[in-house]
Amino acid sequence: MNSNSSDKRVDNYNYNQGSSHNLEVNREKTCPFLLKVFYKENDFNSLEDLNSSIFPTNRELHIYTWMDASLRELTMLAKEAVEAARKKDAVLNFSFLFPDSKGKLQRKEVGSVYSNKKGPDDNKTLHYFKFSIGDYLDINISNKAIFLKENI
Repeated sequence: MNSNSSDKRVDNYNYNQGSSHNLEVNREKTCPFLLKVFYKENDFNSLEDLNSSIFPTNRELHIYTWMDASLRELTMLAKEAVEAARKKDAVLNFSFLFPDSKGKLQRKEVGSVYSNKKGPDDNKTLHYFKFSIGDYLDINISNKAIFLKENI
């Protein structure tokens, strides 16, 4: 790489200068990671249950993905596996589940994606939301976008 390049490269990731949120992953050279996804209709999974090691394995997906995966891309993958996500008026509300300093799972609500129309969170990526590999994704599938600015 020449020294006057406007991009900063780290391994197989390309961090575009000028934006802390742009990340391009060379998907041909970078191994995907396993993302555990839990979902539930009309609500998120209970943190109390999850912290008691009661994981909803009947509502769990395993997705191999990269840090540049957008919420729209994750929505399309969920729609392949979950009938409720394919409904015409479905909205997928995303949150990250991560351990705090004591090991208890916490929730970070990140965005909403309409199943069958475009929205403002569609192109936001895991990297944009500062997702950490090893955390979980929890999806509330409903008919209402709860994280879009128009609903706050």
